[in-house]
Amino acid sequence: MALKELAKNFWRKNFNLKPFEKVIIIFDSKREELARALSETAVLFKADLGLVKIFDTELPPDIEERLSGADIVVFLTEKSYSHHPLRLKACEAGARIASLPKITSEIFRRAAQADLEKLAQRTEKLARLLTKASEVKITSALGTNFTVNIKGKTGLLDIGNFTEPGKFGNFPAGEASLAPLLEGTSGVLVVDGRKKLFGPHPLIVRVVDGQVVNIEGPGSSVLEESFNRYGERARLIGEFGIGTNEHAHLESIPLEAEKAMGTVHLALGNNLSFGGDNDVRFHLDLILVQPTVALDGELIIKKGKLLI
Repeated sequence: MALKELAKNFWRKNFNLKPFEKVIIIFDSKREELARALSETAVLFKADLGLVKIFDTELPPDIEERLSGADIVVFLTEKSYSHHPLRLKACEAGARIASLPKITSEIFRRAAQADLEKLAQRTEKLARLLTKASEVKITSALGTNFTVNIKGKTGLLDIGNFTEPGKFGNFPAGEASLAPLLEGTSGVLVVDGRKKLFGPHPLIVRVVDGQVVNIEGPGSSVLEESFNRYGERARLIGEFGIGTNEHAHLESIPLEAEKAMGTVHLALGNNLSFGGDNDVRFHLDLILVQPTVALDGELIIKKGKLLI
């Protein structure tokens, strides 16, 4: 399907864009093609369109004023602004926001073809199961043996639905997630889903009560540098998530890879968007490929195959 047709579907299905709604698209030079497709199709819906091109990782000084009163904001940028205070403030004011950091036209073409109804049903079922469960057990052939304490936590949905005021999410969509409890979240993670960042060899991460205590592997310096830069809060497990998007590719950027159906990820750092309280300017997903996952002893994923 052509990029413009997919862009029209994005406005129609993901946002339910109405005539005269104020739409702000924030983009950089790497995403001009995608920004053009979205802007040219937004005007077909008679949107009140505003374009903001940025030239580095910092948002322009007048961005808060530009966002004021916006109905819809779309970030097409290299850096993620998911945890930025102005993003949070705009959502509190009622803006519907989608963040597409590092998303190329190619990734958008794949992601926008997902069947949103089936994706939502699959993700909602997983979120309900997470809400009912107290413990997640993750194992893998590579040596992962990890327990996540989720007692009393509520499973959250990322299904690409930005139709209600204040809604926020990433795109591509497709995951059920939550902010786990730190106590009891412990074990060994053998991370094999971030080859572009950590290299071809798995990264071994040891966690005790929600905090990384040891890292082994050629890519360990990447994490150690982040811990040194952002402090001890960067070491904390902030999120557990399960990918539910059958169109998402593993050999891609993390935002797409973590949505791949049958994968799981444990994120370090900021989890304010997941109902947690770890306020740090760092969030990094550790993706596991072909895991086996049980909720309170009941298998939901076996060697990367979703069983529900």
